[in-house]
Amino acid sequence: DPDNVVAWESEPRFIELRGEMFEDLFRTLVDESVPISSLGEHKVVFLLDGREAGRIPVFIDAPESLMAAGVIGDAAQEALKKGAIMWLDIPQQDGSTLQRAAWYVQQGRKLFVLTGPDEQELPNLEACEVVGMVVKAKDVKAAIGEMQADVRVVPADSDEFESIATLGMGKRLNLPDGEGALQRWKDTCTMVELTPRT
Repeated sequence: DPDNVVAWESEPRFIELRGEMFEDLFRTLVDESVPISSLGEHKVVFLLDGREAGRIPVFIDAPESLMAAGVIGDAAQEALKKGAIMWLDIPQQDGSTLQRAAWYVQQGRKLFVLTGPDEQELPNLEACEVVGMVVKAKDVKAAIGEMQADVRVVPADSDEFESIATLGMGKRLNLPDGEGALQRWKDTCTMVELTPRT
């Protein structure tokens, strides 16, 4: 864990790692209870003949355990700080739920997303009171867990909209119109504030 306390250790076995350009997958089913006491990033440490041969940063991919321990909010906040994309479960008017990836601007615990033409399409988001958020760890592409978030529309003519949108120009990848995006967002997009429930 972040304090270098060993949370769990496997029996010795051979693992094939093919190098930096490959993605290797290896799994171990753990039936025993493993206490997770820290909220921070953990590491998988590889030993060779009892000596450390390498370590990889990971997040614990156990949403139910994190939720039961009351630490999912902290783990998700850490992942959101490092990442740029989250997944939203958006209720639709026909009763279905649409899952979409969304880039965001983070301000403290609050997240802001833009939806509209020529931007990310997040149908019905602005009409919802609550949406689901699936947060993934950028480093290991694993889900940290799911949270509910309250929805609020930010008025396009407000100072808050302009302030957040200005920050968004630095976060948005491949922005086609540069600084002109600010006016386009005001004219054609809706900014939505998402506040995770703890």
